[in-house]
Amino acid sequence: MEENSNFEALRRELYSEAVSWVKPEEEINEQFKRKFLKLTELCTLSMISGEDNFFAYFMMNVSKHIKLDLPAAAGTISNISGFEMFFNPKIFLSCSVLQMDAIIKHEIYHIINQHYKREKALRKKYSKLAVNLAMDVSINQYIKNLPPWSNTLETVGMAYNVDLKIGKTMEEYAYDIDGAINLLKGKKIKTEALNITDHNPQINEQLHDIWDKSWSNMTEDEIDALTKKTALQSVKGSVPQQIDKYIKDAGKEPQIRWQDYLKKIAGTMPEGRRKTTTRRNRRQPDRLDLRGTLSRKVTEITIAIDISGSISHNEFYQSIREVFSIIKNQNHEITIIECDSEIRRIYKVRNVKQVKKKVNTRGATAFSPVIEYMNMHGNRSSILLYFTDGLGEKELKIKPKNYRIIWVLTGKGKELSIKHSYGRILRLSNVEYEEPDIFYAKNELKEIRAEWAR
Repeated sequence: MEENSNFEALRRELYSEAVSWVKPEEEINEQFKRKFLKLTELCTLSMISGEDNFFAYFMMNVSKHIKLDLPAAAGTISNISGFEMFFNPKIFLSCSVLQMDAIIKHEIYHIINQHYKREKALRKKYSKLAVNLAMDVSINQYIKNLPPWSNTLETVGMAYNVDLKIGKTMEEYAYDIDGAINLLKGKKIKTEALNITDHNPQINEQLHDIWDKSWSNMTEDEIDALTKKTALQSVKGSVPQQIDKYIKDAGKEPQIRWQDYLKKIAGTMPEGRRKTTTRRNRRQPDRLDLRGTLSRKVTEITIAIDISGSISHNEFYQSIREVFSIIKNQNHEITIIECDSEIRRIYKVRNVKQVKKKVNTRGATAFSPVIEYMNMHGNRSSILLYFTDGLGEKELKIKPKNYRIIWVLTGKGKELSIKHSYGRILRLSNVEYEEPDIFYAKNELKEIRAEWAR
């Protein structure tokens, strides 16, 4: 109780001082800044219990600053050292402690939902106002005790005469709101007529402008990594349902498609040099009549398939098509190896039409024969793309030499049996394998037998 009274007394003192400023840039002093930061710390401590403790611990990893020209109560940016949250004292101090908590949660929801990245894509399709409103309503529906000026499903719906359903994505809200805005413009309704429940379109267009300069200082991958790191450090107990999924996904290793990984490393094998007029001769650069040289590259890929595994011919054929699609503009050399406990067939292909139907066997699986072949015929820039269900040896009989291996797990294989893979382990697809429903199969069989009996 005493803590609440101390907080309220400090809030009133600071708010009274802030509203009295004539020239804020000149009148704000270090004492005010220290007291204001103390207030934000008290606000953070008020969220330390229950599901709100996630937001409290997240805020402990955020630096706080004052920004007098901010058009909102708060705004967040990122840099290499972490997240920074800026506050406009005149707006923020006019709120109760519960409303301040809501403002902080609002900013953290923006970060967790990666709105800095998603809004860039949406601005190419919809108006800036529609995108800003969509971001706010998509998260404010999960926050209690919002300040009265907050954009909610109800206020934005009334302002633009649009029915906004609960639980939609930011992208869906942007589509609906932008359509409603364009419809009202077509009816030539003045903007002032839309100012229902304190809604101000001009302010809403500026709400997230702080991102434009700040978020551009880092790459999207850097911001994603910072968000995951901060979020995982902030889990000290239960978390809100809307954030729980992000936390679980953040703790997982990112899923990379084998096609993307192959595309990244393909085409790095040098194969001599060729003459070119686009580059000067390195030995005599002043001689314009002499041609320079460029390295000629070839993509050498060996595709091994575990023919005792669970991959079907159609899946394998489609995978080969994707390989050719990736390297279609490169000089390439592709070898296919079919292997179970030993190598059954090796042949080279120049196009997908030359791919043969795989030999079907039900024998054991050994990876060592293919590795031995690669050690004899591959080189440091070769790529081995191995399709297997992952069930086989626990240790290779021979250590791979200098070439890159991509293990592509197929069917129900969830992991590679080899302890040391010496390469990257990916999946044929991101779709989880589901065990067949044996009861369904039995019922189907009964129906078929019944048909035969007739």
